[in-house]
Amino acid sequence: MAKYIGSGLAGFEAMLADHSQYSQGDFCHGDRPGMADICLIPQLYNAHRWGVDTSRFHRINAVSERCSVIKAFENAHPDHCSR
Repeated sequence: MAKYIGSGLAGFEAMLADHSQYSQGDFCHGDRPGMADICLIPQLYNAHRWGVDTSRFHRINAVSERCSVIKAFENAHPDHCSR
């Protein structure tokens, strides 16, 4: 599983690193979080669960840090949701 998560994140990192529309702004697509950010954060959670080393994903980690200080992302984090 870690292999597929890692390769998927690597592909996404490459898209974000491309100096086109994907790399503009503080989030995946601009200066406000959107659907790409909402989908990315759970993938990172899974990556950490499966022991994937995400340290090489500089752009993804920067987006993740920005999302982590937004209350809605914090409230939706699986560790903060009641079962």
